[in-house]
Amino acid sequence: WIRNNILYTEFTEPAKADLEAMLYNESGVEDISEEEYAFLKAQMGELFDVSKFTTAYINEMLQTYLGITLEESEKIGLDKLIYNAEYDAYYLVRSDALGVFVKVEEGYESESGVVTLIYRRATEPISNLTEAQVQELPRYLTALLKTEDGYQFLLNQAIVE
Repeated sequence: WIRNNILYTEFTEPAKADLEAMLYNESGVEDISEEEYAFLKAQMGELFDVSKFTTAYINEMLQTYLGITLEESEKIGLDKLIYNAEYDAYYLVRSDALGVFVKVEEGYESESGVVTLIYRRATEPISNLTEAQVQELPRYLTALLKTEDGYQFLLNQAIVE
């Protein structure tokens, strides 16, 4: 889900990516203890679906997919998560899911290894749309840097036409 979530957020450089959007559909890294649930319930009241992300996990995710650390990020969206210093963990409480469906229209790779894709983005399966509806969808540009382990996102932004 993480790559899909990255396409849900717009940014002109990795540090400006929305961390809440990136983590939204992720299931977290470990079980939440009774003490943590009590902490969260005191903060939020009624809880729905909660995922736990340690700072180490967030750093690993950011390094893998954006080539940065949490400290190097602008921490956009992180204020929507609850931080517990005792566990050095962030908690995301949600009651729904995000989903992005894309149709890639163009793509090329530069000599430096940067892959550029132009795509249309929808919140429902594109196969459910007519071609006319697809053509009305907003267009986006994403740039990816090829690494040993896959790709890192450099930017993802709407194309203003």
